[in-house]
Amino acid sequence: MANQTSNSAIFDEIESIRKKGVKYHGEGNYEDALFYFQKAVARIKSIAESSDSRRQLEYSIYLAMAQSYLQKYQLIEANEYSGKAEKLAKKLEEVKISYCFDIQGDCKRLQGDFMGALRDYNKSLQIKLKSLGSEHLDVSKSYHNVGLVYQNQGKHDEALKEYNKSLRIKLKILENNDPSIAVLYNSIGQVYDDQGKYDDALSMYNKSLKIKLTQLGDNHPSIADTYNNIASVYANQGKYDDALSMYNKSLKINLTQLGDNHPSIADTYNNIANVYDNQGKYDDALSMYNKSLKIKLTQLGDNHPSIAIHITTLVVSMMIKT
Repeated sequence: MANQTSNSAIFDEIESIRKKGVKYHGEGNYEDALFYFQKAVARIKSIAESSDSRRQLEYSIYLAMAQSYLQKYQLIEANEYSGKAEKLAKKLEEVKISYCFDIQGDCKRLQGDFMGALRDYNKSLQIKLKSLGSEHLDVSKSYHNVGLVYQNQGKHDEALKEYNKSLRIKLKILENNDPSIAVLYNSIGQVYDDQGKYDDALSMYNKSLKIKLTQLGDNHPSIADTYNNIASVYANQGKYDDALSMYNKSLKINLTQLGDNHPSIADTYNNIANVYDNQGKYDDALSMYNKSLKIKLTQLGDNHPSIAIHITTLVVSMMIKT
Protein backbone atom coordinates (compact mmCIF):
# COMPACT_ATOMS: atom_id res chain seq x y z
CA MET A 1 0.00 0.00 0.00
CA ALA A 2 2.84 2.37 0.91
CA ASN A 3 4.56 1.54 -2.39
CA GLN A 4 1.39 2.38 -4.33
CA THR A 5 1.13 5.71 -2.52
CA SER A 6 4.78 6.44 -3.29
CA ASN A 7 4.32 5.62 -6.98
CA SER A 8 1.21 7.79 -7.11
CA ALA A 9 3.19 10.74 -5.80
CA ILE A 10 5.92 10.12 -8.38
CA PHE A 11 3.32 9.92 -11.17
CA ASP A 12 1.92 13.27 -10.05
CA GLU A 13 5.40 14.80 -10.01
CA ILE A 14 6.21 13.49 -13.50
CA GLU A 15 2.88 14.69 -14.87
CA SER A 16 3.60 18.14 -13.47
CA ILE A 17 7.00 18.15 -15.21
CA ARG A 18 5.41 16.96 -18.47
CA LYS A 19 2.83 19.76 -18.34
CA LYS A 20 5.62 22.33 -18.04
CA GLY A 21 7.09 20.89 -21.24
CA VAL A 22 3.71 21.06 -22.97
CA LYS A 23 3.39 24.71 -21.92
CA TYR A 24 6.74 25.64 -23.43
CA HIS A 25 5.96 23.66 -26.59
CA GLY A 26 2.71 25.60 -26.98
CA GLU A 27 4.67 28.85 -26.70
CA GLY A 28 7.04 27.75 -29.46
CA ASN A 29 9.94 27.33 -27.00
CA TYR A 30 10.91 23.82 -28.06
CA GLU A 31 14.32 23.79 -26.38
CA ASP A 32 12.85 24.36 -22.92
CA ALA A 33 10.01 21.96 -23.72
CA LEU A 34 12.53 19.20 -24.43
CA PHE A 35 14.41 19.99 -21.22
CA TYR A 36 11.30 19.19 -19.18
CA PHE A 37 10.32 16.17 -21.27
CA GLN A 38 13.81 14.71 -20.82
CA LYS A 39 13.60 15.42 -17.11
CA ALA A 40 10.28 13.55 -17.00
CA VAL A 41 11.77 10.58 -18.85
CA ALA A 42 14.66 10.38 -16.39
CA ARG A 43 12.24 10.50 -13.46
CA ILE A 44 9.89 7.85 -14.83
CA LYS A 45 12.73 5.32 -14.88
CA SER A 46 12.57 5.33 -11.09
CA ILE A 47 9.20 3.57 -11.26
CA ALA A 48 9.78 -0.17 -11.22
CA GLU A 49 6.22 -1.29 -11.92
CA SER A 50 5.00 -1.97 -15.45
CA SER A 51 1.39 -0.80 -15.53
CA ASP A 52 -0.96 0.86 -17.98
CA SER A 53 -0.64 4.06 -15.94
CA ARG A 54 3.11 4.09 -16.42
CA ARG A 55 2.85 3.14 -20.10
CA GLN A 56 0.26 5.91 -20.68
CA LEU A 57 2.46 8.54 -19.04
CA GLU A 58 5.61 7.36 -20.80
CA TYR A 59 3.77 7.30 -24.15
CA SER A 60 2.58 10.89 -23.65
CA ILE A 61 6.10 12.08 -22.88
CA TYR A 62 7.71 10.29 -25.86
CA LEU A 63 5.02 11.58 -28.23
CA ALA A 64 5.49 15.13 -26.94
CA MET A 65 9.26 14.83 -27.36
CA ALA A 66 8.79 13.66 -30.94
CA GLN A 67 6.56 16.67 -31.64
CA SER A 68 9.12 19.10 -30.20
CA TYR A 69 11.99 17.51 -32.12
CA LEU A 70 9.86 17.73 -35.26
CA GLN A 71 9.39 21.47 -34.77
CA LYS A 72 13.17 21.83 -34.38
CA TYR A 73 13.57 19.84 -37.62
CA GLN A 74 15.54 17.15 -35.81
CA LEU A 75 13.84 14.42 -37.81
CA ILE A 76 16.01 11.51 -36.67
CA GLU A 77 15.11 12.21 -33.05
CA ALA A 78 11.45 12.83 -33.95
CA ASN A 79 11.29 9.41 -35.63
CA GLU A 80 13.12 7.77 -32.75
CA TYR A 81 10.71 9.00 -30.08
CA SER A 82 7.60 8.46 -32.19
CA GLY A 83 8.81 4.86 -32.59
CA LYS A 84 9.17 4.52 -28.81
CA ALA A 85 5.69 5.96 -28.37
CA GLU A 86 4.29 3.55 -30.97
CA LYS A 87 5.66 0.51 -29.11
CA LEU A 88 3.87 1.65 -25.96
CA ALA A 89 0.71 2.57 -27.90
CA LYS A 90 0.36 -1.03 -29.12
CA LYS A 91 -0.19 -2.03 -25.49
CA LEU A 92 -2.74 0.74 -24.93
CA GLU A 93 -5.44 2.00 -27.34
CA GLU A 94 -5.24 1.61 -31.11
CA VAL A 95 -6.00 5.31 -31.68
CA LYS A 96 -2.75 6.22 -29.92
CA ILE A 97 -0.84 4.50 -32.72
CA SER A 98 -2.38 6.95 -35.20
CA TYR A 99 -0.65 9.92 -33.55
CA CYS A 100 2.70 8.17 -34.04
CA PHE A 101 1.89 7.63 -37.72
CA ASP A 102 1.15 11.37 -37.96
CA ILE A 103 4.65 12.27 -36.79
CA GLN A 104 6.28 9.63 -38.96
CA GLY A 105 4.33 11.01 -41.92
CA ASP A 106 5.46 14.54 -41.05
CA CYS A 107 9.09 13.40 -41.07
CA LYS A 108 8.73 11.72 -44.45
CA ARG A 109 6.95 14.74 -45.94
CA LEU A 110 9.67 17.10 -44.74
CA GLN A 111 12.28 14.79 -46.27
CA GLY A 112 10.48 14.89 -49.63
CA ASP A 113 9.08 11.33 -49.40
CA PHE A 114 5.54 12.34 -50.28
CA MET A 115 4.23 8.86 -51.08
CA GLY A 116 5.56 7.51 -47.79
CA ALA A 117 4.00 10.43 -45.95
CA LEU A 118 0.65 9.84 -47.64
CA ARG A 119 0.71 6.17 -46.59
CA ASP A 120 1.36 7.10 -42.96
CA TYR A 121 -1.29 9.84 -42.96
CA ASN A 122 -3.89 7.56 -44.49
CA LYS A 123 -3.12 4.77 -42.00
CA SER A 124 -3.60 7.30 -39.23
CA LEU A 125 -6.85 8.58 -40.77
CA GLN A 126 -8.37 5.11 -41.03
CA ILE A 127 -7.59 4.34 -37.38
CA LYS A 128 -9.09 7.65 -36.26
CA LEU A 129 -12.25 7.21 -38.33
CA LYS A 130 -12.70 3.74 -36.82
CA SER A 131 -11.96 4.81 -33.23
CA LEU A 132 -13.26 8.38 -33.06
CA GLY A 133 -15.86 8.79 -35.80
CA SER A 134 -15.90 11.24 -38.70
CA GLU A 135 -16.54 14.49 -36.79
CA HIS A 136 -13.54 14.51 -34.44
CA LEU A 137 -10.82 17.17 -34.33
CA ASP A 138 -8.13 14.54 -34.74
CA VAL A 139 -9.80 13.42 -37.98
CA SER A 140 -9.72 17.06 -39.08
CA LYS A 141 -5.97 17.06 -38.42
CA SER A 142 -5.53 14.04 -40.66
CA TYR A 143 -7.41 15.69 -43.53
CA HIS A 144 -5.10 18.68 -43.12
CA ASN A 145 -2.03 16.43 -43.24
CA VAL A 146 -3.20 14.72 -46.42
CA GLY A 147 -3.85 18.15 -47.91
CA LEU A 148 -0.28 19.21 -47.14
CA VAL A 149 1.07 16.29 -49.18
CA TYR A 150 -1.18 17.13 -52.12
CA GLN A 151 -0.03 20.73 -51.90
CA ASN A 152 3.61 19.63 -51.89
CA GLN A 153 2.85 17.59 -55.00
CA GLY A 154 1.24 20.57 -56.74
CA LYS A 155 -2.21 18.96 -56.64
CA HIS A 156 -4.00 22.16 -55.71
CA ASP A 157 -7.61 21.06 -56.15
CA GLU A 158 -7.05 17.91 -54.09
CA ALA A 159 -5.29 19.93 -51.39
CA LEU A 160 -8.14 22.45 -51.15
CA LYS A 161 -10.66 19.61 -50.93
CA GLU A 162 -8.85 18.11 -47.93
CA TYR A 163 -8.31 21.50 -46.27
CA ASN A 164 -12.00 22.35 -46.56
CA LYS A 165 -12.97 18.98 -45.08
CA SER A 166 -10.68 19.75 -42.17
CA LEU A 167 -11.97 23.32 -41.82
CA ARG A 168 -15.63 22.22 -41.81
CA ILE A 169 -15.02 20.00 -38.77
CA LYS A 170 -13.02 22.63 -36.89
CA LEU A 171 -15.57 25.40 -37.45
CA LYS A 172 -18.28 23.06 -36.21
CA ILE A 173 -16.47 22.26 -32.96
CA LEU A 174 -14.14 25.16 -32.14
CA GLU A 175 -14.38 28.90 -31.63
CA ASN A 176 -13.67 30.92 -34.78
CA ASN A 177 -10.48 32.32 -33.28
CA ASP A 178 -8.84 29.00 -32.37
CA PRO A 179 -5.15 28.88 -33.44
CA SER A 180 -5.66 25.59 -35.31
CA ILE A 181 -8.18 27.34 -37.58
CA ALA A 182 -5.54 30.00 -38.26
CA VAL A 183 -3.16 27.24 -39.37
CA LEU A 184 -5.76 26.00 -41.86
CA TYR A 185 -6.39 29.50 -43.22
CA ASN A 186 -2.64 29.73 -43.73
CA SER A 187 -2.55 26.46 -45.68
CA ILE A 188 -5.49 27.47 -47.86
CA GLY A 189 -3.75 30.78 -48.51
CA GLN A 190 -0.65 28.94 -49.69
CA VAL A 191 -2.68 27.05 -52.28
CA TYR A 192 -4.22 30.28 -53.57
CA ASP A 193 -0.73 31.79 -53.68
CA ASP A 194 0.54 28.82 -55.72
CA GLN A 195 -2.42 29.26 -58.09
CA GLY A 196 -1.66 32.96 -58.57
CA LYS A 197 -4.85 34.04 -56.76
CA TYR A 198 -2.99 36.65 -54.76
CA ASP A 199 -5.94 38.62 -53.39
CA ASP A 200 -7.54 35.41 -52.11
CA ALA A 201 -4.21 34.34 -50.63
CA LEU A 202 -3.74 37.66 -48.80
CA SER A 203 -7.28 37.46 -47.45
CA MET A 204 -6.58 34.02 -45.96
CA TYR A 205 -3.16 35.01 -44.61
CA ASN A 206 -4.55 38.09 -42.91
CA LYS A 207 -7.39 36.07 -41.34
CA SER A 208 -4.75 33.65 -40.07
CA LEU A 209 -2.50 36.42 -38.79
CA LYS A 210 -5.32 38.16 -36.90
CA ILE A 211 -6.12 34.97 -34.97
CA LYS A 212 -2.49 34.12 -34.27
CA LEU A 213 -1.58 37.57 -32.97
CA THR A 214 -4.58 37.46 -30.62
CA GLN A 215 -4.02 33.90 -29.40
CA LEU A 216 -0.26 33.35 -29.59
CA GLY A 217 1.34 36.77 -29.16
CA ASP A 218 3.70 38.45 -31.61
CA ASN A 219 6.82 36.28 -31.20
CA HIS A 220 5.57 32.76 -31.98
CA PRO A 221 7.12 30.74 -34.86
CA SER A 222 3.65 30.34 -36.35
CA ILE A 223 3.44 34.15 -36.69
CA ALA A 224 6.75 34.07 -38.57
CA ASP A 225 5.28 31.53 -41.01
CA THR A 226 2.40 33.84 -41.84
CA TYR A 227 4.67 36.90 -42.26
CA ASN A 228 6.74 34.77 -44.63
CA ASN A 229 3.67 33.82 -46.64
CA ILE A 230 2.40 37.40 -46.86
CA ALA A 231 5.85 38.40 -48.07
CA SER A 232 5.64 35.74 -50.78
CA VAL A 233 2.45 37.31 -52.14
CA TYR A 234 4.03 40.77 -52.15
CA ALA A 235 7.06 39.38 -53.98
CA ASN A 236 4.84 37.72 -56.59
CA GLN A 237 3.05 41.06 -57.06
CA GLY A 238 6.37 42.87 -57.55
CA LYS A 239 6.04 44.77 -54.24
CA TYR A 240 9.63 44.02 -53.31
CA ASP A 241 10.12 46.51 -50.46
CA ASP A 242 6.95 45.26 -48.77
CA ALA A 243 8.12 41.69 -49.29
CA LEU A 244 11.53 42.37 -47.72
CA SER A 245 9.87 44.04 -44.74
CA MET A 246 7.72 40.95 -44.09
CA TYR A 247 10.58 38.49 -44.69
CA ASN A 248 12.73 40.34 -42.17
CA LYS A 249 9.93 40.30 -39.58
CA SER A 250 9.66 36.55 -40.11
CA LEU A 251 13.42 36.10 -39.91
CA LYS A 252 13.70 38.05 -36.66
CA ILE A 253 11.16 35.80 -34.91
CA ASN A 254 12.61 32.55 -36.24
CA LEU A 255 16.20 33.44 -35.33
CA THR A 256 15.01 34.12 -31.78
CA GLN A 257 12.78 31.06 -31.43
CA LEU A 258 14.42 28.42 -33.64
CA GLY A 259 18.11 29.33 -33.76
CA ASP A 260 20.22 30.15 -36.82
CA ASN A 261 20.45 26.65 -38.31
CA HIS A 262 16.78 25.72 -38.80
CA PRO A 263 15.41 24.93 -42.30
CA SER A 264 12.80 27.69 -41.88
CA ILE A 265 15.69 30.17 -41.62
CA ALA A 266 17.14 28.73 -44.83
CA ASP A 267 13.80 29.15 -46.60
CA THR A 268 13.61 32.80 -45.56
CA TYR A 269 17.19 33.48 -46.68
CA ASN A 270 16.30 31.90 -50.02
CA ASN A 271 13.17 34.01 -50.32
CA ILE A 272 15.09 37.21 -49.53
CA ALA A 273 17.65 36.18 -52.14
CA ASN A 274 14.90 35.84 -54.73
CA VAL A 275 13.74 39.38 -54.01
CA TYR A 276 17.28 40.75 -54.31
CA ASP A 277 17.67 38.80 -57.56
CA ASN A 278 14.50 40.38 -58.95
CA GLN A 279 15.77 43.81 -57.91
CA GLY A 280 19.06 43.20 -59.72
CA LYS A 281 21.03 43.16 -56.44
CA TYR A 282 23.01 40.08 -57.45
CA ASP A 283 25.78 40.26 -54.82
CA ASP A 284 23.19 40.44 -52.04
CA ALA A 285 21.24 37.62 -53.67
CA LEU A 286 24.32 35.36 -53.91
CA SER A 287 25.13 35.98 -50.26
CA MET A 288 21.62 34.93 -49.20
CA TYR A 289 21.52 31.92 -51.53
CA ASN A 290 24.79 30.67 -50.02
CA LYS A 291 23.55 31.13 -46.45
CA SER A 292 20.40 29.20 -47.33
CA LEU A 293 22.28 26.38 -49.07
CA LYS A 294 24.69 25.94 -46.16
CA ILE A 295 21.82 25.35 -43.72
CA LYS A 296 19.94 23.05 -46.12
CA LEU A 297 23.01 20.86 -46.68
CA THR A 298 23.56 20.59 -42.93
CA GLN A 299 19.97 19.79 -42.04
CA LEU A 300 18.68 17.83 -45.05
CA GLY A 301 21.75 16.24 -46.67
CA ASP A 302 22.76 16.55 -50.30
CA ASN A 303 20.12 14.12 -51.64
CA HIS A 304 17.03 16.10 -50.61
CA PRO A 305 15.00 17.39 -53.61
CA SER A 306 15.29 21.02 -52.47
CA ILE A 307 19.10 20.91 -52.61
CA ALA A 308 19.10 20.48 -56.39
CA ILE A 309 16.71 23.43 -56.71
CA HIS A 310 18.95 25.59 -54.51
CA ILE A 311 22.08 24.73 -56.46
CA THR A 312 20.39 25.38 -59.80
CA THR A 313 19.13 28.77 -58.57
CA LEU A 314 22.59 29.65 -57.28
CA VAL A 315 24.28 28.73 -60.58
CA VAL A 316 21.74 30.70 -62.62
CA SER A 317 22.20 33.72 -60.36
CA MET A 318 25.99 33.52 -60.78
CA MET A 319 25.62 33.29 -64.56
CA ILE A 320 23.37 36.38 -64.61
CA LYS A 321 25.84 38.29 -62.44
CA THR A 322 28.74 37.50 -64.76
